[in-house]
This record gives sequence, structure tokens and C-alpha cells, in this order.
Amino acid sequence: MSTPLPSRPNFEHLRNEARDLLKAYTSGNPACCDVLRGLRRFTGAADATIMKEEVTLQEVQCAVAIKYGCRNWSELRDAVAAAGGAVEKPAEAAPPSPAVGAERMAALERIVAGGPASAWPLRQVIEFFKAATAMARFGGLIAIEHVSERLDDSFLKLGMRIVTDGTDATIVRNILLERKRTVLADHDRRLDMTMAGINAIATGDSPMIVDARLRAFLPAEAETEDAGRNGRAPVDLPGRLAALEAVIARSPASRWTAEDLIGFFTAAARVAQAGKLVALDGVAARTNDPLIRTGLQLVVDGADAEIVRSILVERKRTLVADLERRLDLIIAGVNGIAWGENPAVFETRGNAFLPAETGPAAA
Repeated sequence: MSTPLPSRPNFEHLRNEARDLLKAYTSGNPACCDVLRGLRRFTGAADATIMKEEVTLQEVQCAVAIKYGCRNWSELRDAVAAAGGAVEKPAEAAPPSPAVGAERMAALERIVAGGPASAWPLRQVIEFFKAATAMARFGGLIAIEHVSERLDDSFLKLGMRIVTDGTDATIVRNILLERKRTVLADHDRRLDMTMAGINAIATGDSPMIVDARLRAFLPAEAETEDAGRNGRAPVDLPGRLAALEAVIARSPASRWTAEDLIGFFTAAARVAQAGKLVALDGVAARTNDPLIRTGLQLVVDGADAEIVRSILVERKRTLVADLERRLDLIIAGVNGIAWGENPAVFETRGNAFLPAETGPAAA
């Protein structure tokens, strides 16, 4: 049942009610859920379910309108006017000067040029979306459509591309949620391959066994007829070290494909098989993949294979959680652009994704 408007409604008071509701949501107060359940997507949803979702200011305003028996925010404004209430009329603001647009674009460009997007910490992801939403509010989506092609983070690139194509915000969110599932599954497979490779070296498996064990992680369609080719290793240590160096020099470890991982661990197993675990010491230090670096260093240091595995399992949980937090932050940022969210509101929302010990003041 809807709530009747006050006898002398004031639209500014309703605007403040929506702001307070959003503030309650962002601070984690479930008292906002009764009103938010008025939205179609939250009908019958439990408080915990609602609090896990992303909610925009526009949706909160719509929920407030529904509470008072209107279909949307605009209809609520008309209802206030029809009841003889005060409808705040925004002052005619002068259009932003070209200098403002140039300043916002420069801020966005500085962030995009500040290193590969795939390596951005969460704080820089937040700054990117603040700058992108500010530029979009000034010049529209067309003003930021060039950004996506310069991003090396495939998930972020996809989100920016579909939102600047003018895709409906709800569709944008659904696409990114499906893509998130794929990214997490691929990442999980990669981490499991890394753990299997590290443990194979720790237990002294032969290169052929390492190759076969890791290829079991590949999708069926990725299998090749010569899957065992890496088992035919040169017998000399210099040759084995050269093969390992060739894999390392190909690209940063964090960007290795599944085939690269197989090649790396097979080559590393050949070196270890020659009784030269110490030769892998320098390899660990030169690897930018945290799981590979941690695992190899443990093996080189002579840690027991079971201890290595238990440490890597814990490390994997942390890495998966970190990736999921990053993907959720990107989804929130892309949807903020799609909904025309205020950059300051997005910053508050984005800060909620930072670990407690690295909040805004510490970031």
C-alpha cells in the first residue's frame, strides 16, 4: 500500500528523503530495504539480497516515487505540483565552459596514460570511473568512447565499449555479470594449473608427467595431437635453462596463456629434474605472477610439498577474492556511467570496495 503525500508536500523534502535513503544503503543500513522493495527487481527480496546489489540514485528516487503511489520521479514531481506543494525549480545554470571540459578530459587522460589498466590498484580504478563519469556528464557518452580501445583490461574494456555504444544500463549490467562468471572461472583454472605445476616440481615429477597433468586443465577443444611434445627435452642443463628463459622472455607471467603456463612448468621441471632447483631461484624473483612467485620461492627454499600446497591454497583464496572485488568495482563504475551518476556519489560507492585497512585515507 502506498503512502499518501503530506498535506503540503515539498519536493525538496522528497529529494532529501531519497538522498538519506541512498546514504543508508551505502552505509549498510538495511532499514532502507522496505522502500527499495518497491522496485520491480527487488520485489519479495530479502534484506541481505538487496544489500548485496548495486543501487543507483535514480533507482532510489524511483523507489521513493513508488512509495507515494507514483510510477517514477517525474510523476512524483507532477503530483507534488498538482497538490499545490512546493516544487523546487533549479536555477538556470550557465553551460560549463570549454575549459571545464578540457580539464575533465585531461584528468581522464592522465589516468589512462598512467600504466596498463590491468595493473591498476583499486584506488586507481575508482579515480578512473570518477573522471569518466565527470566527462560523460559534461560531453555525453561520445566524449569517452575513445577510451575503451586504449585499455588492456579485457573486462574493463568490454564494459566501457558496450556502455559508450548506448546499450541500456540493465543490459550492460547483465552482460558484465555473465562475463564476470567466465573471467572468474578462467582465473580459477589458471590458479589451479599454477598450483599443480608448483607441486609437480616440489614432488619431483618428470617433465612428461607435468605436461600431461597440466593439459588436463585445458578445455577439451584446446587439446592437441602433439600434447606430449614438451616431454622430449634436451638432456643438457644449458639447453633446459635456455628453454625456460625463452618462456619467461615471451611476456610477463601475469599475461601467460594456458599454453604458456604448461611450457613454463614443463621447462622448469626439466631444470629441477637435472638436480638444479637452485637455478629456479632467480626465476621466482623475476616473475610478476604472485602465485607462481610465492610457490617457486617456497620450493627453492626446500619447503615440504604439502606445506607448499597448503600455502598456495590460502594464497589462491585471497587472489580470487581480490579479482572478484575488482570485477564488481568495474561493474559498479560502468553502471554509474550508464545511469549518469554523480562522480562524488560514485566515489562513495567505489570506496566501499576497498579493504577496510586500505580505505580512502590510507589508499
